[in-house]
Amino acid sequence: MIAINTDKGGAVPVYQQISRQIEEYIRSKKLPADTALPNIKDIAGLAGVSLRTADMALRALIDEGICYRRPKKGTFVAGRMSEGLYRRKIVGVNCPFKPDSLNAHHVENAIYMGLIQNSGEYGFTPFFINDDLEANIKFYRDSRETLLEGVIMLSGSSGQEELNTLEHYAPTPFILINYDNTGGALESLPENIHCIFNDDYLGAYQAAEHLIRAGHRDFAIITFDIDNDNYRNRVAGYLQAISDNGLQFRPELLINGGRAAEAPEPDLVKSGEKILRGSRLGWIEYPYLRGQIGLGAELLNRAQKTGIDFSAALCVNDYLAFGATCSGADIAVTGYDNIMPELSREGGFPTVAIDFAEMGKRALKVLAGDIPAASRVTRVMPQLIPRNQQG
Repeated sequence: MIAINTDKGGAVPVYQQISRQIEEYIRSKKLPADTALPNIKDIAGLAGVSLRTADMALRALIDEGICYRRPKKGTFVAGRMSEGLYRRKIVGVNCPFKPDSLNAHHVENAIYMGLIQNSGEYGFTPFFINDDLEANIKFYRDSRETLLEGVIMLSGSSGQEELNTLEHYAPTPFILINYDNTGGALESLPENIHCIFNDDYLGAYQAAEHLIRAGHRDFAIITFDIDNDNYRNRVAGYLQAISDNGLQFRPELLINGGRAAEAPEPDLVKSGEKILRGSRLGWIEYPYLRGQIGLGAELLNRAQKTGIDFSAALCVNDYLAFGATCSGADIAVTGYDNIMPELSREGGFPTVAIDFAEMGKRALKVLAGDIPAASRVTRVMPQLIPRNQQG
């Protein structure tokens, strides 16, 4: 009988602790080829875990070619245990866009470049699995030529229901990258999911402190879709920096454009187009982004109509900031994202740059075991870009 010891508070997921200990028994020849492993119920009892966790541990051994399963018979040690060590290690990349059109999508393309540039260091081959996720995972799990290390979701997921569907594929790890669209479901993530997000809160805190060091004391905050996790965290970071520096914020100057930027009114789109024509920036293809520029000018105007004095506007993204900068008001502005660096360069406002390529690299580190998957969420620190400070 084998002995299994687990540390439920450790950095390594419990199912991985179990599978590694069983693998060690196999490598040390204590469990020769074709030996039947204890069944799931016995493994669970030995390790003091649930049946699901025990099954995940055995499934991991099967996926690596170390063991095999006979229907209604159980799990057995593979005759050629080392077979799994020579299979090509692949990382599935799930993205809403086709590979040949990825260049047109700045965020997803930057993350993918981070994967491509660093995958060789870990011996991984990124491979798009855009269509039938379930069929693709089954195919690569069953393949004797490839070893599926995990799946990276370039556009994340949203809400507990969508996250729970990924639990169905356990123990295959899933890495959600991009913006935090989980709807606050991080506390109850399935065990096979890890998230890599930008630290929106600390990035916003940096931006507000930058303007405070420049001498600004009275602020408006320009946002929209305040229920969005990213924008809510950015607003919270702005407010905390203001408070930590002993300043007062007037709630009337938290100007929220609602969800107008998702499907902007034609007048906002036209306003954004007028601002673009009057700049050296050139054209922005997507109407909703032109609408956000128009919305930035509109919301700054709304803030001024409150009659409350402020010298700086903290905007939750660069499109709003560019519109606010071009409104004609003598107000310092800061933005966020730096997806299109030309916006802050042309507008001359500081912004916060998200390192999307680093997110891709961190995802590989999680799959390689260099970052404990048990931490569930990794946040990447963004970088403040001062630009030409106003005011």
